[in-house]
Amino acid sequence: MEQFVADTSSDKRVKLIDTIMKRPEFVDYWAYKWSDMLLVTSNRLSDEEMWAYYEWIHDSVASNKPWDKFVYQIVTATGNTVENGAANYWLVHRDPLDTTETWRRLSWASQLPVHIATTIPWQMDAKRLLRHGQPVRAVRLKTYSPSTPRRGQANSFNNVTVYSAPTGEFTDDRFMTVLPPKPLDASALPETTPGDTRVYFAKWLTAPQNPFFARNAVNRIWRDFMGRGLVESIEDLRDTNPATNDQLLNDLVKDFVAHNFDVDYLIRTIMQSATYQASSTPLKENSDDDKFGSHYVIKRLPAEVLLDAYSQITKVPEHFEGYPAGTRALQLPDSAVKSYFLSAFGRPVRAQTRESERTSVPTVTQALHIFNGDTLNDKLRAPGSATEMLVKLGFTDDQIVDYLYLASFSRHPKDNERKALVDALKSAEAQKGQGDEDTRRAALNDLAWAMLTSEEFMFNH
Repeated sequence: MEQFVADTSSDKRVKLIDTIMKRPEFVDYWAYKWSDMLLVTSNRLSDEEMWAYYEWIHDSVASNKPWDKFVYQIVTATGNTVENGAANYWLVHRDPLDTTETWRRLSWASQLPVHIATTIPWQMDAKRLLRHGQPVRAVRLKTYSPSTPRRGQANSFNNVTVYSAPTGEFTDDRFMTVLPPKPLDASALPETTPGDTRVYFAKWLTAPQNPFFARNAVNRIWRDFMGRGLVESIEDLRDTNPATNDQLLNDLVKDFVAHNFDVDYLIRTIMQSATYQASSTPLKENSDDDKFGSHYVIKRLPAEVLLDAYSQITKVPEHFEGYPAGTRALQLPDSAVKSYFLSAFGRPVRAQTRESERTSVPTVTQALHIFNGDTLNDKLRAPGSATEMLVKLGFTDDQIVDYLYLASFSRHPKDNERKALVDALKSAEAQKGQGDEDTRRAALNDLAWAMLTSEEFMFNH
């Protein structure tokens, strides 16, 4: 932070963004986000398959795989689920209706044709959806190992191979006729077309001309930075649900497609924008605005980011059963790893492809855990923690306050803040003679706790 402040060059923000995007934590964060979306969990997959799925996603993020290629490879994935991680999508989603509905949410986010209206029977609506996603009906799973029960799932498979069968057509039972595959607003695929029909579906889905595909990706990524999509909900890109700034969204989509669906380019564009750099402190005239970008909308840190931040600042890593010491929450491939903190603070269970699975709403459970729970309190009291080291290294009260502010808030304390906290630490030191040799350490723990549970720390602003 001090190096950034001292830098007088006009492009110092650009250089900082490039540095951040080259860090392994950047890759871990986005791999975790897409793993949420693609339901990577050992509740649905064996450990080997879960790791293969996660590593494929992580490698894709690390190599900045174009978004259209990323999605295309999942849709058309074949082969062994351990050897080809992308194929695990088809092991997670085995029902054609579920699979097609998931692709609707992920890739084009349109309420059509899946809209359960009072004038259209749900059964008819489901059949229309199945025809639009008909290519996925030909996907088959082959296993050479017996079925075994797994956590959260009564029946599952081992050693699975995903392949496309020549059968799986959709029959309109009103007229008892076979209908050819036909994606939304596309030509029907002739029945005699050889090969995997998913290729036709994938080409249609990821085509630059698809009005929803790139728009959905841009809106999702925008929401991750801004706390709100240009279209809300992000799973509803209907024409009757317009963007708050349609020209901005259209320009971002056009730029994203022109740069070959480059996700890193899109992220860099957003981070360099004046909108992202806007202060979260509103003016009197726009204090009620949470849609139009007049000020930054504060949002709480995700559960995994918050836990990793606590570990980094206190210098006490979190322990996750079955994982090496020092593993960060954002490095976990599996949402089924036990962690009371992560569950309490809104980690999704990855049971459904819905943004609402992850929550950031404050709860009484969270407050009680912060006050009385063992996560943060144990880290502050642990041997070798940051507060213990500050005492052992002989830091002055001024230096300690500076260190904690820089570590927690990425800023120096204001003069009045520094004075109040230094006076409090000196007062604690004066009480040593009352028989408690650890009074100063306890005061430092209290100070650090107050900072790490403050709104300034727990929220992006």
